[in-house]
Amino acid sequence: MSPSDHQGENTIDQGDLGWLEIPEDVICGSGGACVKNKATVSWQETTENDQVFQLLPAEIGAATRQVTSNVSSLNVLEVSNTDAHVVSTYKLPPRQNRGVPPDMFSPQGKVKNPIANYVLCKNLAPECQTWVNNVESIQIPTRVEEALKDPKWAAAMDEEMMALHKNDTWEVMELLKGKKLVGCRWVFTIKYKVDGSIDMYKASKSSLSGVAPLEAVLFDIDGTLCDSDPIHYYAFREMLPEIGFNGGVPITEEYYIENFAGKHNDDVARILFPDDFERGLKFTEDKEAMFRRLAVDKLKPVNGLYKVKKWIEDRGLKRAAVTNAPRVNAELMISMLGLSDFFQGLVIGNECEHAKPHPEPYLKGLEILKASKEHTFVFEDSVSGIKAAVAAGMPVVGLTTGNPEHILVEAKPTFLIKDYEDPKLWAALEELDKKSGTGSGTSRA
Repeated sequence: MSPSDHQGENTIDQGDLGWLEIPEDVICGSGGACVKNKATVSWQETTENDQVFQLLPAEIGAATRQVTSNVSSLNVLEVSNTDAHVVSTYKLPPRQNRGVPPDMFSPQGKVKNPIANYVLCKNLAPECQTWVNNVESIQIPTRVEEALKDPKWAAAMDEEMMALHKNDTWEVMELLKGKKLVGCRWVFTIKYKVDGSIDMYKASKSSLSGVAPLEAVLFDIDGTLCDSDPIHYYAFREMLPEIGFNGGVPITEEYYIENFAGKHNDDVARILFPDDFERGLKFTEDKEAMFRRLAVDKLKPVNGLYKVKKWIEDRGLKRAAVTNAPRVNAELMISMLGLSDFFQGLVIGNECEHAKPHPEPYLKGLEILKASKEHTFVFEDSVSGIKAAVAAGMPVVGLTTGNPEHILVEAKPTFLIKDYEDPKLWAALEELDKKSGTGSGTSRA
């Protein structure tokens, strides 16, 4: 416990004072004030680094004051009264030598910096204590050599390689003449269950270094820039019963993901009204209008979006948005996200001869930017979008913002991430920087 814990009406007990090594003749009052002869205790800011404890006596019968704390700076503990004068000064020892907090909750095993020294955990729910224990006691490797020494991480690496082989993610072939080998970085993470216990050790290979030196990045919009799938799902769920679809029973989220997510409205219209395409198109137009009304209040960027935006801008990379959404929707979402000046091109699937999953929209994006597919990668969140980018010959970073991992992996993305904060993405971008010989401030535009 520290002085920042004592604000307002909080009471300081003698145990806390003992930890701070305050002299024994300073005692705690029941009203929340720490007093010596009914003097007042307060923490004040000093400009020096040393810790000074000042004792100032109070006249008998003087009213005590509440304990106050200055959270920004906790250097001087002063016992004072308006009529008091300084009688002694006590200099506290260096902070690291002031004693050890009580053993509130200690993770099993030995760790370098036990969390019990800094955080009170005894009031956490059992599942949270289990999670804290695992976080503190399990070492996540940063290098392959470290991982191979632990049978659990080695098994996770074997599982990842078998999955890559099973899904035909990579093709084994002879090294072409004049081509260089590129590295691929392992990323190690742990997935936890709801009760805080370990679900699985996860090792995955993430590499974008094959596109070095990087020229451009292409983005889908729905589900990739913003978490818009819940809004689309809500609109479908509300409107489909009105036309008697599915017997008037609202569709499930699983049905939406399987049949509508990421698809062009022409395809959606044919699914809904196979014998009346024009009626299907009218329905999709009305649904998109409802989406736009809802998006005004509900649209939010995918976590970490602006971090990756800055990474791209710092390197002067070309960028474009490629989407199956109607132009009015696309421009609305880009504007609401503050990205109107960020993108140098916008490709609408409905304005191409073929929409996603055909590669044409992504090939058109490359054409607009005058970039090569060999030095460009794509961010996508849907099966149709990933298939389109892969067919266009570019590596794809898939986001699991709206679609389950097991569905997306069938489209063969280079790797999957939860959002733009995912360590897997930044490990790949760091490796890409090394291969490109670039970094912040390097321009390619």
